[in-house]
Amino acid sequence: MLINLWSQLSRGLHGYKLNLNKMHATGFSSGGFMTSRMGFSYPGMFNSLSINGGSYYNCDGVCNRYLDEFEKELIDLHPPTQILQGATDPVVLASSNVDYDRELNRRDWIPNRRVNREKVGHRWLDEAPELILDWIKRHNKR
Repeated sequence: MLINLWSQLSRGLHGYKLNLNKMHATGFSSGGFMTSRMGFSYPGMFNSLSINGGSYYNCDGVCNRYLDEFEKELIDLHPPTQILQGATDPVVLASSNVDYDRELNRRDWIPNRRVNREKVGHRWLDEAPELILDWIKRHNKR
C-alpha cells in the first residue's frame, strides 16, 4: 500500500510531488519503533533513519531481543541509522536498543551512531533537531 502511495506521490497525483530519492524517516517513541519498521519493511526506500526513544520495530520498551536469520538478511540492507536515547528513559529502556546498535556496527557498510544522554528520560533529546538534520544532510542522495 505504501509503495503504491509513494508511486502516486512521485507522479504528483495528490497535489504533491515526492522525490523518492530523498526520503528519510524519523520518529519518537512509537514513531521510533515505526521508523525501524520502515527500515526493515522497505529496504532501499529510505536514505536514513533517526530513531529517538525507540528500538527494533517488533519490540516493546524493555525489549532485549536478537535478530532471527531473516531479519539479519534485512538489516544488511538497512539505511544509515542513528539512535537517540535518554539513559534514564523509564518507558523505552536504553538497554532496549543496544543490540540494534550492535547489529548495525557489525555491518561496516552501514553508517550508524547511537547517542545516549545521561539524565534524560522519555523525551526528544535537546539536540535532536540538529542531529537529525545533520544526519539527513550527510545521507541525502544527490
